Amino acid sequence: MKLLPIFLAMLLSFSCGNTKATSEQQGTPNTMPVPQKSSFKTVKKYGFEFRIPNSWQETVSNLKATDLKGNVKAIESDYNDTKNQSQIKMVYHPGNNGQILYDYYAKNALQKGKTVQINGQKAIEITETLKYDGKGHQLSTPVTRHKIYLLSPNQNGSLEIIYDFPVANTKAQAGFKAFISQIKPASQN
Repeated sequence: MKLLPIFLAMLLSFSCGNTKATSEQQGTPNTMPVPQKSSFKTVKKYGFEFRIPNSWQETVSNLKATDLKGNVKAIESDYNDTKNQSQIKMVYHPGNNGQILYDYYAKNALQKGKTVQINGQKAIEITETLKYDGKGHQLSTPVTRHKIYLLSPNQNGSLEIIYDFPVANTKAQAGFKAFISQIKPASQN
């Protein structure tokens, strides 16, 4: 019974001992570096490299749309950002059809949108406000839709990026601008 207080005193002295020992005294650093977790993940798709925020959850991955002959006409990946109530859809249009689609939007950009530069690459940007859904029903909150069209630098085709968010959501708009500014051709490794 007399040993219990001695044991507890020893245990207490070990746990509360000198915590300010230098690395020379210990022989090792007194703090371990904590790796910083990135708030982005880098994704390479369709000839491009994207920095996707970790808050975006992929809901559709490489969904292929084909014609009756089985030829792939589009490949789609979708992400939801519940933090900003927004959705992003990336649709890759392979081959000649992608070039035709891009040329169509480039020709008509002055009517609906504008030509912009994204990391030195020419792109078409179209912004519109949606007040009705696809069935003609009025939306309770209007949605801003940004569309970006880019030619794929490493593949034959074009990429269509569609970003929808509530009109008054300025954080979502800023997040989209940050996302777009980070798009670049994928490195050839």
